[in-house]
Amino acid sequence: MDDELQAHEEEKRQLKKGLVERLVNSGLRVDRRLIEEILKQDCIDEFLREILKDDQYWTAGGPGDQWTPYHVLYILGLKADEKSLEALKYAMKNRLEETGDFVTEELPAILYPSACKIPEKVWELALDKTYDVYVRIAAIRAICAAGVLNEELKRDIADECKKLLTEETNDTLIGLTLPAMAELKDEELWDKVKETYEKIEFAQEVVSREGLEELHGGTADRPDYLHATKDLWNHFSRENLDNMYEGSYGTGKRQDEPVRRHAKKTGRNEPCPCGSGKKYKKCCGKKWMNKRLTNGDFSTRQPTNSDPLSHGSGCMTRSFSEYRIPKPAR
Repeated sequence: MDDELQAHEEEKRQLKKGLVERLVNSGLRVDRRLIEEILKQDCIDEFLREILKDDQYWTAGGPGDQWTPYHVLYILGLKADEKSLEALKYAMKNRLEETGDFVTEELPAILYPSACKIPEKVWELALDKTYDVYVRIAAIRAICAAGVLNEELKRDIADECKKLLTEETNDTLIGLTLPAMAELKDEELWDKVKETYEKIEFAQEVVSREGLEELHGGTADRPDYLHATKDLWNHFSRENLDNMYEGSYGTGKRQDEPVRRHAKKTGRNEPCPCGSGKKYKKCCGKKWMNKRLTNGDFSTRQPTNSDPLSHGSGCMTRSFSEYRIPKPAR
């Protein structure tokens, strides 16, 4: 009996391994039916996490030509359980340089299903200061979106937001999450949002008071929560994958040809290319980021052709400037 059980378990393990191998071999143009099969498998997270941990999968010209880890991030978002969230957290702590704009552009939507199912776990991520501030911002936006669309969650989420506004000291995090908090339509939280807004200059550079009021009243042209509630299956749509394929390979290239990327991204801790002798994040990177934030562009990761998701469909290239609330003309 034990031998039969072991054989059965090994058969299931080989099935999962085979599905992941098919995912890698698919490169960019992965079949949705394969994703559906992967999602049916219990305990496949260990195989998916190995993809995120292995450098070769993040390398252009390597297995899957750098696309597989991004597919995995969407799969983990769709699974939305504790093991999948832990794998996502691993990537957000250890693969920030590789993911680039993904953190600010796609992570709120990736985390949203988990925010609905296990909100307390996503709150732990939002409060954990060992993570990059923009990872924490994405978590808060996902949680607030869950509260906007789920009355059962709204009260607890509003209470956590009030506590956060009282205890948090990072003005960037507060300024970029006040719009999401305003949408919860909790009057006690709304009073705290208005009070905090008046105290933090950066918040006033990000969003106008009128904009906050429109978000709270439900009359904003571009509600913040919509960014976090995008359908993750759209990533695997034929139209999206075809657009991304054309953007990276062109119409005349085969997918198995290496992508010629023309720009190498400067790491945050690498020497600044201007020759100042400072780290990039303390020099030109800081100047570049501040300029974009002042202009209302929330996409604070430096764009570069080395990031595969910087190409292709609008889903991959939208900046948060599309969702900002503009200041009134002076």
